[in-house]
Amino acid sequence: MKILLNILILTFFLSPSAYSTILDGVKASNEIEYTIRLKNGDILTGYITEFVSSSNLDEGDGIKLRTSIGKATIYESQIAEICINGEDSRSQHRIYMLPTAEGIGNNHYIGLFEMLFLYTGVGITDWVSITAGTTLLPGTRWDEQIKICNLKLTVYNQKPYPLGDGFSFAVGGNLAFVNNNNRIVNIYGAGTYQGEKTTLTASVFYKTGGESFYVLNFGENSINMVYEEGAIGIGIGIETKFSTWKNFHFIGELWNNNVAKPTRSGVLLGFRLGNTLVSADFGLAFFTQPLIVPFTSFVFTPF
Repeated sequence: MKILLNILILTFFLSPSAYSTILDGVKASNEIEYTIRLKNGDILTGYITEFVSSSNLDEGDGIKLRTSIGKATIYESQIAEICINGEDSRSQHRIYMLPTAEGIGNNHYIGLFEMLFLYTGVGITDWVSITAGTTLLPGTRWDEQIKICNLKLTVYNQKPYPLGDGFSFAVGGNLAFVNNNNRIVNIYGAGTYQGEKTTLTASVFYKTGGESFYVLNFGENSINMVYEEGAIGIGIGIETKFSTWKNFHFIGELWNNNVAKPTRSGVLLGFRLGNTLVSADFGLAFFTQPLIVPFTSFVFTPF
């Protein structure tokens, strides 16, 4: 047993991952602009001119960053995150509610959608993403709340580097309970194109499991809903940055939950204001009933 333990320890320290640092993969270049989030919350953007070493082992190695206001020396111990400028949005795993093919990765988050839907998401590496949430409808019992869990596997991910085109593909499924007795299951596939400023996502989903007719109860209110077993739906999403406002994005989604019934469609148009710590979405959703509903969300990405 002792020999086995020694072998495991030796294997760990000889593996490349044992010596990986937050600066792995970054390059000194006058053409690649980086965004750096420090542990104190400050955000810096600039070009890495050279790498430096520190005699203080606690600080680790460092970089010299050329910014618009001068040069700064930054050490590993000060850095929370470093990425190529343009990849600094931490919400690339979703448009609004539409999942993209991008994984959550380290961008674990807590969100409040429509001020009534508490949501959280975690990533396991860049390949597995898990999200779950529940409504917090006032005057409604817990067994009548809407609950959902989504599992997404990013099966292919080509990152844009440094400013090229990126492509991702994912498969997944979600389980929802609209009241505890109404179960809805969907499986889906999604593809995402990521350009320098614009992200485009297309998704196809298939309803499997559950009924076609549902009676929804919320306190004293009762609503009938039809969502056919075997229905095929689509979702299309876009997120694009405004060139003059770095942290201001346009977001849009098109939904149809059954392509055989075009009238079951909705369009969401809005804006996202955010940075690497928080983001806020605002806009309007248009449905074919006709119906117009404002939408909003606040997402906190503290890790």
